[in-house]
Amino acid sequence: MKTFEKVAFAIAFVIAFLGIIHLGQVIVSIVLSLILCIYLFAGWYILLPEDNKMAKRLMPFIVSYLIAQTFAVLIFGINNWPLKEIFSYITLIMIVLTIVVLIVFKKRFSSEYPVNGYILRLFICFLFSGAPVWM
Repeated sequence: MKTFEKVAFAIAFVIAFLGIIHLGQVIVSIVLSLILCIYLFAGWYILLPEDNKMAKRLMPFIVSYLIAQTFAVLIFGINNWPLKEIFSYITLIMIVLTIVVLIVFKKRFSSEYPVNGYILRLFICFLFSGAPVWM
């Protein structure tokens, strides 16, 4: 995974935390929207393993989509938009299912992908995507 992705991921969740505690909601929503677009459109590329350029792009796409969906859930929760709880529950279920698949097929995927990095990112997304439920 690229250094840019690691830094963007960390900064995005620090900014998301500021939005959760209701500091600068408009700016937080704008920044999260930009990072959401990055993960949605280029996430499959930035999550590809650096040493394996010929890896299949399905798993990085799924992980980047779930990260982008987590940012969308956070934007819904920060702005207190309707359907935030339902969107949050759907995202939580999708993340849990993806984590279970990654754990069950860890040996198979570990030769092509950094599975532990994907599981860590999805676990952090799981924690943050539940925020609109308790906000």
